[in-house]
Amino acid sequence: MTQGRRSRLSVALLCFALSACQFVRLDKDLEELEKYAVIEGVIRQDSPNDNPMVVALFSEKVELSNLVNAKLIDSREFRFQAVPGVYLLIVFEDTNRDFKYQVGEPAGYHGAPTPILLDSGKPPSPVEIVVSAGTLLVDPVARDRAERESGHASVPKLWVGRKNVAAIVTLEDQRFDREFAAMGLWEPLKFSLEVGPGLYLLEPYDEGKIPIVFVHGVNGTPRDWAELIEGLDRTRYQPWFLSYASGLPLEAHADYLFDALTQLHLLFDFNSMYLVAHSMGGLVSQAFLERYRESRADYLKLFVTLSTPWNGHEAAQRGVDNAPVIVPAWRDMAPGSVLLGTLRRSALPAGLPYYLLFGYGGSGGLFSSEANDGTVTLASQLQPAAQARARRITGFDADHVGILSDRAAAQLLNGLFDQYSAEIRGL
Repeated sequence: MTQGRRSRLSVALLCFALSACQFVRLDKDLEELEKYAVIEGVIRQDSPNDNPMVVALFSEKVELSNLVNAKLIDSREFRFQAVPGVYLLIVFEDTNRDFKYQVGEPAGYHGAPTPILLDSGKPPSPVEIVVSAGTLLVDPVARDRAERESGHASVPKLWVGRKNVAAIVTLEDQRFDREFAAMGLWEPLKFSLEVGPGLYLLEPYDEGKIPIVFVHGVNGTPRDWAELIEGLDRTRYQPWFLSYASGLPLEAHADYLFDALTQLHLLFDFNSMYLVAHSMGGLVSQAFLERYRESRADYLKLFVTLSTPWNGHEAAQRGVDNAPVIVPAWRDMAPGSVLLGTLRRSALPAGLPYYLLFGYGGSGGLFSSEANDGTVTLASQLQPAAQARARRITGFDADHVGILSDRAAAQLLNGLFDQYSAEIRGL
């Protein structure tokens, strides 16, 4: 295998032996990340129903300029991460599903409202907010809308949501450059603040096309899927791409994907979607499916993974054992990790068909004498629990990255897309 064809996963997992400056950046980044703490809580309703909720976190006071984060959720539990400080929480039931608060929609504050003091060393107790038709919120959107109409302000039409969710891009977008992929691995907090994770679209949502969510692996970007997308029938399918800082714990990406898809499902009301993941992205996707299954949603119709290290990677273990500073994702990727054990025991959502694709075309790899795809051993790709979940297991004479441009793999994928599309249409 030439140097240019060596998998980004392999290089990323062992580059701790090559460059001390990467660890300097990582150490500073993780030091800042450790300052973050968690606010989590539950919503109670005077009149329980299935309407979505908007939960908004503000710093110091309820004004749009102080909005830290907002989530549109269909569960009754929420979780935020933020730096130490004073925060306020508001919640409202989005009765008409327009993602904006209107007088008359049941709402609630934390307390009366009561500020939350967030300290990284002292996690606050879980928050409980009661949503009632008798609670009237101060509406920062209405105030800003009035200012906008008078020519003094400009605010987004939808104030709830997350940066980069449903952003329309091309695969040439600068955010998908390799330098940002490296930032996501070695400076994940910096990536999250300056670039941000995203669920990107190549075109506006079209209710006549089935969304396919593509999840890249470690040190990857949505651009990794370019060759596969070239052969996708764009008259029937619309590709969506998860982008994330691959150095962070894998469950953080699963949370993000679940929140983003929940928001878009409430917005677009699609009833069918496929999920396709490469390498470590398969682990992220399986963790996402745990959340999806618990939510009892039913829009996913197909799940496919390519070259996923279901048993982890020995190089990640070496990083945990020997590196001066540990990339958080290495802990999850180390064989025998808590996360891998959880995913091994996890079940797929009822009725969701899963297809396991693996590669065996590596030239021995960098790290193992076992059979592998140049990066991940066949034993890890073909973990028994993953095989047991699969309806079909197919191997390809391709290396770890090359499987994404392998014609036979693309042909199989497109055949699966069409097969389940026909089933959805009842043909």
